[in-house]
Amino acid sequence: MKMLLLHCSDFKFRPTKEIRMPSTDKVESMDWVESKESLVVFTCVEKADEEKSDIVKQSVDAIIDVAEQVKPEEIVVYPYAHLSESLSKPSFAQQTLISIEKGLQEKGYKTKRGYFGWYKEFIVHCKGHPLAELSKRL
Repeated sequence: MKMLLLHCSDFKFRPTKEIRMPSTDKVESMDWVESKESLVVFTCVEKADEEKSDIVKQSVDAIIDVAEQVKPEEIVVYPYAHLSESLSKPSFAQQTLISIEKGLQEKGYKTKRGYFGWYKEFIVHCKGHPLAELSKRL
């Protein structure tokens, strides 16, 4: 798994076009989804992650480690396949992202999740401190 974590003042996204595949999220609205004072986690689930029984726990722990330092109001788990050339099966990636979000919620974090299986437009305003831009590989 690869992650790009950005501490953002403002982040918003909206779906633009559905990617036709069985694991595509259902979208009720094409409106902007906005998040203020958030930790945005661009996440790519890789083929090798399919063999790791604890990948969700590792991911949740890594995200919380950063969240404890930057103190976001919420965490956005955002699917971002562009971080790797070795992608997992779409259904595995989608379920992993859902499980990561649930794991963060169980730890008391407010969350949002980017739509899986959609092209999305996004606007990001990243803060400018030493922990505002981090990458992780699990």
